Amino acid sequence: ALGDLQSLLRVQNPSLQPVAIEAEAAPSPMPRGARGVGCGFSAGVDSMSTLALSQQGRLLPISHLVTLNVGAMGDDAEARALFEKYRARVESFAASEGYTALPIDSNLALFYQSDANEFSKTVTLRNLVPILAFQHLISVYYLSSTHPMEDIFIGRTERMSRADPMLLPMLSTEVQFQADSGTYLTRVEKTRLIQDISYAQAHLDVCVAPPERRLAVGNCSHCWKCGRTLLTLELLGTLRQFEEVFDLATFKEKRPEIIRELAMRAMEGDGSIDLEVFALAQAHGKLPRWLNLRLLTGLGPRSWSFRHHVGKLIARLWPAP
Repeated sequence: ALGDLQSLLRVQNPSLQPVAIEAEAAPSPMPRGARGVGCGFSAGVDSMSTLALSQQGRLLPISHLVTLNVGAMGDDAEARALFEKYRARVESFAASEGYTALPIDSNLALFYQSDANEFSKTVTLRNLVPILAFQHLISVYYLSSTHPMEDIFIGRTERMSRADPMLLPMLSTEVQFQADSGTYLTRVEKTRLIQDISYAQAHLDVCVAPPERRLAVGNCSHCWKCGRTLLTLELLGTLRQFEEVFDLATFKEKRPEIIRELAMRAMEGDGSIDLEVFALAQAHGKLPRWLNLRLLTGLGPRSWSFRHHVGKLIARLWPAP
C-alpha cells in the first residue's frame, strides 16, 4: 500500500522522490478498534452536508466532530487565534447537537512552506495523518469531499484532494477506515441538502478572507467563497434564511463584483464547482442559454483580460433579484 501511495503522490507531483520505509510488523491478531465515527468539522457546506447525510442514514451515525490545526490558517498569531475560535466553535456546536468534540492542534504546518499552494498540494495527508493517532477512539473517519465526482482524477495537479477517493483507502489501517463523503453530490446539491437545516442556518461558515478578518466578523460576505455560497442560496430562494451568518447588505452592495470575480475563477478551468453556479443561474432563467462558460474555459486560462471582460458582461446580464 505504501508503494501505491507514493506512486500516486509522485503522479500528482513529479518532483517528489520515493522514500524507503521500515516498520515493525503489526501484532496478530490486531487489537480491536474503537467504535467511534468521526468527521471533520469546518462548519462549511461540505462538512454540514456530511452531518446531514449521516442523520439521513446515508452514512454511519457520527459521534465525533474533528477540528484540525494543520496549516490551513497559516502559522502566525492570527492563525493561532483563529484556531482557538474554531476550537470553541466545535465544542459549543458538538455540545448543542449531541456530538463529542475533538479539536486537534498540531505542528504539521512547521514542516511545510506557509502558502496556499503548498497547503493544497498536501491537504489530504495533513487532514488525515493526525486522525491515525486516534485509532483507539475512531474506527471510521469521513473526510467531507471537496470535489464532485467529475473533478476526481489521478494526474499532475496542485490539489491533492482531486484524488481523495483513491488516497483514503491507502491511508486506512486494520482498525481505522478512512472514507470520503459526498463526492457523488455537486456543491449546489450539497447546498440544497442543508439549506433548511436550522444548525446550518445558524453556523454555516465558508469564508476564506484573511484570518484577522474572520476573527472579527466570521463570514465576510464578499470573498469568492462567500460570494459563491450566497449566489447559490439566492438562486435556491433561501438567502434570507442565512442572514444570521452573512451580512446581506454587504453582499447586495458587492454583488456585481462578486459575479464578475466568480466568473473569472470559473473560466480558469480548474474544476466544475464555480461553473455550477452559472449553470444554476441559467436553469433559473437568470442568464441566457447561449452563454457557454464551459466552452469559455478553453480560452479563459490564456488571458486575464479576456476573463475580466467576459466576467463584466456576465455581471451585467445577471439581473438583481
